[in-house]
Amino acid sequence: MFSKKHIILLLTIVYKLCTAQTFSGAGGIIAKNDYTVFDIPVNGIGNLDSNHGLEKICINLNFPHDENLKIVLRSPFGSMITLSENNGGQGSDYIGTCFDGVSTNTIILGQAPFTGNFLPEKSLGNLNNNKSGDGNWSLIIWNNSASLSGNLIDWTLTFGDNPVVTPPDPPYPDCTYSIPTTCADEAFCDYGKSFCGVYDNTVRNGKKGYVKFKASGKNASFRVWIKNAGADRDLGGYLPIELYVSIYRSDCISAGSQPLETYTLPYNLNSIPDTNYYDIKINDILEECQLYTIKLEGINNRCYFEYAITQTSGINTKEIVVDPPSAKICAGDSVDLSVTQGCGPFVWSPSTGLNTTSGAHVVASPTVTTLYKVSSTGVCSKTKDVLVEVVPKPIANAGADQTKCSNIFQMNASVPASGENGFWQIISGNVSPNVSSDPKQIFVLSSQTATLRWTVSNGICTVSDDVKLVNTLPSNINLSFSYESPVCIKKYNFLSPQLPANFSAGGTFSSTSGLVVNPLTGVINLTQSSPGNYIVKYNKYVNPTCGIVDYGAFVEIKHYTNPILNFNFPTTICNDVISVLPTLPTGFQLGGTFSSSSSNLSIDATTGMIDVANSQNGVYTITYHYPGSLVDCIAPNTYSQQVAIWSKPQYFQNLDVFSCNISGTGIGSFDLLSTKASLTTETNATVTFFETLQDAEMNQNPITNTSSYPNEVPDHDIIFARISVPNKCTVYATLDLYVRENVYSDTLGEGPYYVCGGTILELDAGEGFYSYEWSPTNETTQKIKVNTPGEYCVKLTSTEGCSFVQCVLVKEANLLEFEVEITSNHLVVHVTSGNAPFEYSLDGITWQNENQFPYSKGDTITIFVREKSKQGCVASKTIHIPFIPNAITPNGDGINDFWDLSTLSFYSGTIKVKLFDQYGTLVKELTINDGKNLANIEIKLPTGSYWYLIEIPNFALLKGWLLVKNR
Repeated sequence: MFSKKHIILLLTIVYKLCTAQTFSGAGGIIAKNDYTVFDIPVNGIGNLDSNHGLEKICINLNFPHDENLKIVLRSPFGSMITLSENNGGQGSDYIGTCFDGVSTNTIILGQAPFTGNFLPEKSLGNLNNNKSGDGNWSLIIWNNSASLSGNLIDWTLTFGDNPVVTPPDPPYPDCTYSIPTTCADEAFCDYGKSFCGVYDNTVRNGKKGYVKFKASGKNASFRVWIKNAGADRDLGGYLPIELYVSIYRSDCISAGSQPLETYTLPYNLNSIPDTNYYDIKINDILEECQLYTIKLEGINNRCYFEYAITQTSGINTKEIVVDPPSAKICAGDSVDLSVTQGCGPFVWSPSTGLNTTSGAHVVASPTVTTLYKVSSTGVCSKTKDVLVEVVPKPIANAGADQTKCSNIFQMNASVPASGENGFWQIISGNVSPNVSSDPKQIFVLSSQTATLRWTVSNGICTVSDDVKLVNTLPSNINLSFSYESPVCIKKYNFLSPQLPANFSAGGTFSSTSGLVVNPLTGVINLTQSSPGNYIVKYNKYVNPTCGIVDYGAFVEIKHYTNPILNFNFPTTICNDVISVLPTLPTGFQLGGTFSSSSSNLSIDATTGMIDVANSQNGVYTITYHYPGSLVDCIAPNTYSQQVAIWSKPQYFQNLDVFSCNISGTGIGSFDLLSTKASLTTETNATVTFFETLQDAEMNQNPITNTSSYPNEVPDHDIIFARISVPNKCTVYATLDLYVRENVYSDTLGEGPYYVCGGTILELDAGEGFYSYEWSPTNETTQKIKVNTPGEYCVKLTSTEGCSFVQCVLVKEANLLEFEVEITSNHLVVHVTSGNAPFEYSLDGITWQNENQFPYSKGDTITIFVREKSKQGCVASKTIHIPFIPNAITPNGDGINDFWDLSTLSFYSGTIKVKLFDQYGTLVKELTINDGKNLANIEIKLPTGSYWYLIEIPNFALLKGWLLVKNR
């Protein structure tokens, strides 16, 4: 048995318009394999009726598989309404889910995640029944999974002038489908389909109805109507008429098949109107995509009635889903198509380009765009179209191979069409630039040959083409030159070309716009040029074969950028730490120097680590200076931050704070201001309180109700204190808020107690309490004595000052009646009234469960008896154990001729004596009314052994044996 978990919610009341009231609250954990109760106290609503009542309930919850949940709303007057039960399959969550009475969607037809407005499984109007809505409303969530848990985020109740009215039972449907009387192919395949039939048992073997469905999960539900029944009368009145609805896991029911479930639906002959309506819900016995047959048949008597059945959830309405739902492939390629939802088996058409036409997975390789269809076969077939679009390959023409007396090559690749993109790759050789997407890119070769690849893609297809570049300039002619590249625009004023010793002079230098180059020397004026990528050309006549040649060098001129220097130290550092490193942002420019405004702060110039242990308290400015780098083209810069090193104030890091359980819900009232003296001894400290440590550290969202703060988490909550002292570190303390359990007396318990016929009852509130205040007696002692029925309450106050009123009911009861059987070995008590279990005692103090006691002859014993549940009512009887002779010799010799029963004279009233022979036959019966003659009981019986039974009516019974010897 799993424990019940109750989570009490903190509430805020939102007034909606002028007539509606919304009560809202937070949620909590949904326990595994258990049910969890969430309560909202509601006040000021009054009686709920058709004019003003419950309008809707909204929930937000996270849960992995909704099919494991049953969600119920319970009213203060105990009525419960099922909102949703095992719906949603393996989908998750109820987000912004509202249940009302006006929606057109019912929850059992919805799909997870459930979002929006729905009709619940049972109408909320049943709660608007002229009873008071004030009190605790509960949302009860059953989770039947032992492995899955979730979280109720929040929920709300709205009351207003448009309350839900319980709708009447749905009317008998207008059927367009007749229930097959044989196991045919008719089936529930779509919602809204109703089957109607007639059961006629006025003839032999009335026809049965059959209908099929494919399950979409473990659960399904149906509506069933019965009407127009007419039964024969019998001497006993109307015979019962019933419709059996049986669920079989099969296509057609074979002989001997046993149903998974059978529902017996009786027809009420006296119903007004004459239609009986039922909801049938099949839970946790179905399998997705399995075929099931419903058999409907009437029973009992020669009867005739009409019936109808329609489905409301759980049948296979899911369409086929294919991954991918559509595809684009490059001509000559293929794609895998897989069914991810739907009930097979599946067939595909047309067969063109398919590796197979059956199954949940096929490979499609069409040569042209093709629309394929996948269909499930059998009952409740579905069809899905899948378009496979064949995309033409793009054209990737890199242009002709190029051979010339130059290292500058103009590319002439095909321009990508709209929706396509292209890029160059260097396959071999040394080429600048090494990255480009320009089909007309100019490349500069630093090697004699190179191979470049032009690749074009449309997102589906990718094609490429190679072009070979060859520089045929004779080896005896050297036109090669280069520049320092990349070069920072601020590094030099002028950048000269690097010319080999055998450079063929006499040519002319030039470049594209943006670069200022001396045509005779090739020197670049950086002060007049712009950052960018350039090709500097050298133009010269070399020989009759090559003629005038353009030769080139690639140069990159970089921007002058500012470094990233914005390091971050804590603004306040406590001197109880050893060292602190700065937090450096991504891309921080290393290579600079950290320094401090004072030598009293010990800081590593390279890493910025502050040696706190060897520094003095104070306020410092830390500066990081980066000298700049022309190699990396980064400018010099400086960044500073102020840092304070202080000692910590005197404080306690953890503090336990206690409150009384004021509301009985685990919520207390905490005077946070009073904790300041316990948190710190600093006289000039400022203490503020926060619900999270993050808020405390950021000094945001402080707790404002510091005089009577109610904890948010019942029983035990945690908050945080921020303690600030001038010229000292700000520190943070943790406050554990404990709500003490309500004072309770286990000794007194819950009662009830009982008094009987004016007997005095002692009520004991138990030891250990600081004070006692009884009502209505106004006594202040631990124990009081009462003798009248009524309610008695005691206000118990603990030594911690928490009080609780505990009440018990004292009721009037009757004393027990009992008889005592005296056997040869024991006293046996037989209770003849009252309610077991009973307790027994010989002194009224020590009690036992056994009803037997040992005895000695001649003893006078008082026996006490009480009901365990009514310990204040004790019945008692005092008995005397007589000496009964076990032998007499009635032979007339004057010795022991009589049976001496004189010790029975203790008892007044009639005494009955019976003697039985060894076969159990009654041989003598005496009734003694006069105790004076008990000493001379004459027994005239043959010699032998006899059993005696002495009865003192309504008091005691004595059993034993007697030897009669006449010789």
